[in-house]
Amino acid sequence: MKTFALLLCFVLLTGAAHAQPDFAPVRLDPETDERFFFPTIEVTESNTLYVTWASANADWIGAYGREVDIEGNIVSDLDTIDIASTIDVSCPPRVEYRYHSGGAWAKMIYHE
Repeated sequence: MKTFALLLCFVLLTGAAHAQPDFAPVRLDPETDERFFFPTIEVTESNTLYVTWASANADWIGAYGREVDIEGNIVSDLDTIDIASTIDVSCPPRVEYRYHSGGAWAKMIYHE
């Protein structure tokens, strides 16, 4: 769990290279997750960071998102993007964003 928090902190700092934030690792999940996959960060129009990740425990596998400001404060509720029973799937969902030259974008969710 500490590894995920440190990785997330590193990714947050890398994603905001011009800002130089200085905050401790931020716990974004509901603290019941056991395994983590595919962390991503998107900079929003309001200059916050939208973090997505997949996580799992013995019963379910899901993809989630949450917004964090540059100070490391959580500024949104947990967004459940995809969730499935481990009876139905055994691979975590990956969340990707695709941007087009005309300004349109798509959020893609798939299981590998």
